[in-house]
Amino acid sequence: MYYQRFIKNISKFIVATSLIGIAASCSDNSFTISGEIENASDKSIVLERGINGRWLALDSTRTSDNGEFSINFEAPSAPEIYRIRLDENVIYFPIDSIETINLTSSLTEFGKNY
Repeated sequence: MYYQRFIKNISKFIVATSLIGIAASCSDNSFTISGEIENASDKSIVLERGINGRWLALDSTRTSDNGEFSINFEAPSAPEIYRIRLDENVIYFPIDSIETINLTSSLTEFGKNY
């Protein structure tokens, strides 16, 4: 009798933890960086991540007519340094969890004043 109850409880536990795991894996595990770059109509914005001393382009977008942009990308499992590149200028930022970063700057001050 004790053994049957034990098996029944273990079965319920396994089903419950499996459902929690499935629900967690379906959640949106990503970060967003968005913002507005003054005087940057239709400019290319590139999201990059440093890997072994090199920068790898992950995603890109173009700014709207008023300089707005948004990039959504999968969050890392451990803290990492990313950067946004506009022409030859860059802005570095860390990502350590699921976050939303809002960036404002101007085309002439990008990488210096943001």
